[in-house]
Amino acid sequence: MPHRRTMRFLFILGFLRMGEVGHGNAARRRKRHRGIFANLFSIFACFSPVAGLSDKIGDRREEGRDKGLASSSGRKSRDLDRDEQQQQIILPSMSQSSSLISQELQSVLHSALPTLARHRHWLLLYSTWRDGISLLTLYRKSSTVIGHCLLAVADTTGTVFGALLSAPLNPSTTKKYQGDANTFVFTTVSGAPQVFHSTGANRYYVLCTNEALALGGGGHFALYLDNDLQNGSSGESQTFGNTCLAYADEFKLKDVELWGFQRN
Repeated sequence: MPHRRTMRFLFILGFLRMGEVGHGNAARRRKRHRGIFANLFSIFACFSPVAGLSDKIGDRREEGRDKGLASSSGRKSRDLDRDEQQQQIILPSMSQSSSLISQELQSVLHSALPTLARHRHWLLLYSTWRDGISLLTLYRKSSTVIGHCLLAVADTTGTVFGALLSAPLNPSTTKKYQGDANTFVFTTVSGAPQVFHSTGANRYYVLCTNEALALGGGGHFALYLDNDLQNGSSGESQTFGNTCLAYADEFKLKDVELWGFQRN
């Protein structure tokens, strides 16, 4: 390789220089020899393939560091964008404040609603504290709006759960299921709101009778409320693939609300 010939030439040149200083003082000669070899070593380092490899490794490390910083910056940017998008979501107005539905829960439920029910005004159709404790009154109030409505229930432990229903709710004597695949159930039993959509396993969405309101089937009702709205139960259902919605599979009801979605 060309640099090897250059190195040989420098060696020869160095020894010739050493010969030129051979007649001087011995200490002076040793000093010059050290200087010559130091210069030769510096020159060899410039031509050394190891030095070139070291430079390349350094360059690659710098390049990797730059890529890592760029990747970290990209992730932070995406996280900020996602947070900004969540902050930009404007939740629909509610006809009055809810004793059961927090802003966090409303945000989750709003995202899970069918397209036609989204971005509409939330109208309180029924509540136990305003309209009394009556399943038949709840049925009657559900017919005051067209489309789906949202049932929210709280048990005595403070857990909030419920379902999206098809309105109006018409009691049937033949135990005929109502509803469609947009029906879902939800719960806050684990703290963060969780929604369970239809699995498509069956069509056991909503069962209305004068004795009870039930949702889901195949194994157990996902949610069951008796006619006096004081007791209920929940279990795993094939319809929604849900876990128990309440703190326990049987519970005492504290409050019930029914919300409709109205054009602004």
